[in-house]
Amino acid sequence: ADFGAAESQYFSLDFSLVTAQEPQESAQQPWLSPNPLRRGQQLQLLPPAWAALPHQWLLYSATGQLLSQGETPALPHTTHLAPGYYLLSVRLNGKRQWLPFIVQ
Repeated sequence: ADFGAAESQYFSLDFSLVTAQEPQESAQQPWLSPNPLRRGQQLQLLPPAWAALPHQWLLYSATGQLLSQGETPALPHTTHLAPGYYLLSVRLNGKRQWLPFIVQ
């Protein structure tokens, strides 16, 4: 998906990382699984496009810690996050999906 911009001061979803499931306290990285999408596929999420995400989002660190949450079209507070990998949880068509992305 291309929203017509690729400004690095925001963030991009990087589908070449991993897919995700509900974090569980019993395992450190329970959401690691084979990626069903083509490696290297990226989706830029910039302020206008962020409103296309449905309903609510939850932002987790790679250790499963809930970092931020809200409702669209609000942006997660990426400026308060250290660079690294995070998990974004959104609801699509009534089903929760996990989108890993990197904050640069």
